[in-house]
Amino acid sequence: ALRVNGAEALWYNGTYFSWGFGGTANYFADNVGIGTSTPDTKLAVAGIISATSDATEVNKVELGHGGANGYINNVGAGRLDFRHEGNNYMSLTDLGRLGIGTTAPTTKLHLVHGNSGNSSGFKLENANNGNWFRLYVSSSTGDFRLYSTSQGTTSIGNFNDVSGVYTATSDRRLKKDFKDLYFNWNSFMDLKPLTYLYKKQKDTKRNIGFVAQDVAPIYPELVNYIEEDDVYQLNYSGFGVVAVKAVQELNKKVENLEKELDSLTTENQLLKQKLSIIKSLEERLKKLEKQ
Repeated sequence: ALRVNGAEALWYNGTYFSWGFGGTANYFADNVGIGTSTPDTKLAVAGIISATSDATEVNKVELGHGGANGYINNVGAGRLDFRHEGNNYMSLTDLGRLGIGTTAPTTKLHLVHGNSGNSSGFKLENANNGNWFRLYVSSSTGDFRLYSTSQGTTSIGNFNDVSGVYTATSDRRLKKDFKDLYFNWNSFMDLKPLTYLYKKQKDTKRNIGFVAQDVAPIYPELVNYIEEDDVYQLNYSGFGVVAVKAVQELNKKVENLEKELDSLTTENQLLKQKLSIIKSLEERLKKLEKQ
């Protein structure tokens, strides 16, 4: 046993080590207990860990040193706060709700972010290469914006907070190498609008759409292949552009037909005039014959 100031501080009873002062014993073997002799986890803490002058920080576990400390604080009322230098950054309630930037989460995960579209929000990043997506709620419009690795602080999409309509970034300043969309009526007519069911679909409500493999030979720009999942995806919004192109091509045909019709109308009028002259000559000829 190790004694400090006449009191046993550390001893071994043949089963586990114990340490304590003033008659309070703490035990450790496979598990470590502080304030309990029956720890049921690797580290079990029972009772008040420390007391401070701040009434909101009665029970806390402090981490760090030199004044720049972080700590876990049990404020009671079923809430556990994770704080740093007096600032609250995360709270966990007894309802299983986790709040980041708020002490009153209203959902399982509740994030309150800053008011900077360039850096605030919720970020998902791939550890392999640093690719990321960031989600942000605008304070001015309430819209939900998307940011990504490729565009950085320029939003790539926006969900309207009233209608839910999604609009994608389409600024000329972000684009280059413009070319007219190619169009062929025979290929266009080969597109196969279908109704179908998904194999894992539980109801019998049929879906309307296309099959990506059918569209790929005609408009490969509308097809996206995810190699990791071995699945084809389709850009349905792009069909609206194709439809506009089809209407434009159809309008050209209509204009040409109108020109041909105008030409035929003019020719018809000329023929009518000639026919009228011929009829007039016939009448005169008949009169002459009678005379």
